[in-house]
Amino acid sequence: MNIISCKFILRVVSQGCVATAMGVLITACAPKKPVEAMGANKQWGWEQFPFSDTLPIARVDARLQAELSMRFYAPNNGQLRVQIDRASGPVEKDRLWAVFSPETLKLGEDMLAARRASLKVRWETLSQVDIPQKRLEVEKKLREARRLQEITTRLGADEEAWKTLAELMPEAGLATADRSPAVINRTIEILTQQLAFLSGKKGEGASQELQMAEVELRQAEIEHELKRSQYEMRMPFSGELVCNLELRDGVTDYPVTSGQLIGVARKEDSLTCEVRMQDSRWLAMPPEALFLRLRLANGTELKLPYAGRRIREEMRVEVLNYVFNVPSSGVALLRRNIDSVVTADLVLQLERPARIVSKMALLTARPQGFSTTDWAGGVSTTWPGATVVAVGTTSVAIESERHVGK
Repeated sequence: MNIISCKFILRVVSQGCVATAMGVLITACAPKKPVEAMGANKQWGWEQFPFSDTLPIARVDARLQAELSMRFYAPNNGQLRVQIDRASGPVEKDRLWAVFSPETLKLGEDMLAARRASLKVRWETLSQVDIPQKRLEVEKKLREARRLQEITTRLGADEEAWKTLAELMPEAGLATADRSPAVINRTIEILTQQLAFLSGKKGEGASQELQMAEVELRQAEIEHELKRSQYEMRMPFSGELVCNLELRDGVTDYPVTSGQLIGVARKEDSLTCEVRMQDSRWLAMPPEALFLRLRLANGTELKLPYAGRRIREEMRVEVLNYVFNVPSSGVALLRRNIDSVVTADLVLQLERPARIVSKMALLTARPQGFSTTDWAGGVSTTWPGATVVAVGTTSVAIESERHVGK
């Protein structure tokens, strides 16, 4: 079997296609001189495969990022006024480092101030002029109604007197002796309520127009604060700020487009790696038993434990990512690689040590044993009593005290 065939079989094995790999292996292993399969006439040497409590599952791409970060985007097309003198560096919490269209914010604030002043004058006019005048009018009507009530009480049931009084005072709306007292009493009740209403604090809604103006002013203030939060770029926490603009000496205003990435704030004392769970077989493994093994250029090897899961949206499709924490010993070494993709090994922590056997060795030793079944079935059939604990990309974890020494 030549080198090209071996490489192809390894690639097929890594993809989990046992039957396909077997077909290629049997074809490639059919030279002019038959080669004996290990185990047919030779003893299978379990001892050549070491015990280990970890099994590499796959080589994966992991996105390295700060655990806490925030991106700043331009809210619209316009000018951005930058208030920092360098593109990156530490910035304290709540520091205002850029403002989008500060003239628009200033104009909005001036308009709100004018509306507040106008509304204040209108309320003062209402409370000092309009309401006292209306209160005097109501008090006058109430006195007249009460005087009329006294007159009608003395008239009693004299219909002729009622008719004469109705002709003399048509504006009172008097009718007959049986109906007029009720009308007068209701009029006094309404006038009394109006007087109490006008005597309350700030008229207690005496002017619905001014009340509506106050509601509209409050709504305008809320909208302005929302716009301010979008236009003002403030550091949400103390950390590292990276400005995504090419800053120039003596220049403070820069043109930006809607949705343009302006900068990124990061808290770089805690880093994570995210791995897209693109293989459904990985999801069958307990996530707490998974970790990343990351080898750095200087030879340092880091172990990143599982920290949780996160849903990302890619092309309007939800994608599940597993998150792994970078140990504190590796933060300084990886800080320059933030927001980049690093290559790491996804590793499974086994409950107890097992033999880590390469898939190629299993296929070479027992070609026929894996032609129609998966790795677990092939191992248990070929070596009764042996159990597959887990399956990785290129290796299989097998345990069986009865077979490990044979």
